[in-house]
Amino acid sequence: MKRPKRLSATFVNTVNVAGRYGDGRGGHGLSLLVKKASTGGFSKSWTQRIRLDGKTANVSLGAYPVVTLARARQKALDNARIVSEGRDPRNRASRAPTLEQAVETVIAIHAANRKDGGKSAAQWRASLRDYSVPKIGTKRVDSISTAELVNACAAILGSLPEWFGDANAVSAYLNEIPALDTYVALRDAEVVGFASVERRGAHVAEVHVMGVARKERGRGVGRALLSHVVADLAALGLKLLAVQTLGASDPSPEFAQTRAFYEAMGFLPLVELRQEGWTDPTLIMVRSLQGN
Repeated sequence: MKRPKRLSATFVNTVNVAGRYGDGRGGHGLSLLVKKASTGGFSKSWTQRIRLDGKTANVSLGAYPVVTLARARQKALDNARIVSEGRDPRNRASRAPTLEQAVETVIAIHAANRKDGGKSAAQWRASLRDYSVPKIGTKRVDSISTAELVNACAAILGSLPEWFGDANAVSAYLNEIPALDTYVALRDAEVVGFASVERRGAHVAEVHVMGVARKERGRGVGRALLSHVVADLAALGLKLLAVQTLGASDPSPEFAQTRAFYEAMGFLPLVELRQEGWTDPTLIMVRSLQGN
């Protein structure tokens, strides 16, 4: 099999010859490692070669297909930026903040951009204390169990059949959550809301799926959660946040509530379209992450 100058999603999916395949110039040292699996077939994983303090080292970025080519490239870019600052990306997990520390970061971001009549630092601290800190405030952000997260998200989606009544769609969401950046809101010992976000390049992210437990609806959980997401993505330098939902040409009263929620959170309707394989109209909404 001919080695490509730069990896493509098709090549990564179909390559069946063991070896290491680099992502070419501009790939920040990213490569795909293909090995024969003991059970037959091939296993594929991502690695990145970095140079720090004059020494080279390999960093594991995860296994394909859980980590897609796009996600691996984003991880490689993030690591390259860390190396450019003289830091070691392999130590990121040990320096991950606790949720209490993350709360203070969010408050500081909002304080710098707060408008008259907006939430004060005390109000932000109260909201995030009520919905995030009680159960896992002293855990590190990257130490929350994936199984615990997925089970909690499944319970929330199951409580919202008007929005998530398609079992196949729910199953797809739950399978995708571990590979996405997922934010959670907690009250005491229970997850009451979540939002899973997918990066789409260096400047854009999309709310892939979001839900708040039925019993918590109308109590500000969704607003607090999405505000946290917006602040975090803005701090990372992203420019735009998008979300897809059911278009207004469908008379669903539940999704009218959804559109009103996103509009109240600063999203504007961009375009309504019919996607291949879907019978329902899809509305794409967007909002800026900078200059709020």
